Amino acid sequence: MANLEIDGIRLIGGVTHQHITDMFGPAFGQKSKAEGVKEIEDGVNSFYVASRGLLINEGVRVRVVHPNNALRSVSAIVGCPYLRTIADGVDTNSLLALARR
Repeated sequence: MANLEIDGIRLIGGVTHQHITDMFGPAFGQKSKAEGVKEIEDGVNSFYVASRGLLINEGVRVRVVHPNNALRSVSAIVGCPYLRTIADGVDTNSLLALARR
């Protein structure tokens, strides 16, 4: 399994509630959020966001969040899994701080 850096994102939605549709990285180019979620859940790849003070390939880990397990089969955006960063056990929004593409 490779640990891949995410260095950019593409968003849809409004100002207060945006959704990541795509992610970008030097080792993989572009992937959809759905591809990233599947690769994490299947154990194919893991992803991280670079963080000052951390070594290469040891940035802020990206994990998959299922907002409501009862809605996992519903294809409404509210029930879709999303990506979130977590550093030192504290949820952060480091993905949203990345460059927009």
